[in-house]
Amino acid sequence: MQAKMSKQRAKELTELSKKMAYVLRHGASKEGLRMDKAGYIDLHDILAHKMFKGVNRSDIADVVKSDKKGRYEVLHEDNKEYIRAVQGHSVEGLHHDQIMKQIFNAEDLQGKTIVHGSYMQYWHIIRSTGLKAMSRNHMHFAVGYKGDDNVKSGMRNDCDLFIEMDVELALKQGLPVYISSNNVVLTPGVNKTLSPIFFRAVYQKTKAGMELIYCNAHLDKIKYDHCYK
Repeated sequence: MQAKMSKQRAKELTELSKKMAYVLRHGASKEGLRMDKAGYIDLHDILAHKMFKGVNRSDIADVVKSDKKGRYEVLHEDNKEYIRAVQGHSVEGLHHDQIMKQIFNAEDLQGKTIVHGSYMQYWHIIRSTGLKAMSRNHMHFAVGYKGDDNVKSGMRNDCDLFIEMDVELALKQGLPVYISSNNVVLTPGVNKTLSPIFFRAVYQKTKAGMELIYCNAHLDKIKYDHCYK
């Protein structure tokens, strides 16, 4: 039976994971680390970097193994090891289809609900201007709601606003849609924005349960014009 990790060790791995996430998602170039188009960085280069002083290969392996969200992948090639984040990048110039699987048919998602978690305090902005990727390359959606067995990442625990994406309409409109190896659905939308026309349904979490506050069902004519004319 595997020994339970000490609180101190768990804290150390959490701090190391934050550094890894920063470098592998956002800061490689700034830190002088070479990242290839598939998002990989040579593990030797990471361990040699000043940010990771005192860190060894085993520490990195422990982070990858213990990360419940499955945020990292290790590649063994030509007697070298490379590591990458599987989603969440803000780095420009990556080949996203080499990092994630591109979805071309909504049926590939097997009828799963694709939902983005947010907060009611931002709904008045979101319903007017759409979801924004902000500094990242994509907007992130969970494959289901928090608590579903297949949801590892893509939604915070304290969200009280839930936006379901109309994947079929998004694909018909030519929006790229991807799914990462840790089961997060991503899209750059149009100019890093996902218009409310692609919100299949929006729910507010209340004490009484989930309340529907918006859906695009009444936009059928617009959807027809956009998709078929």
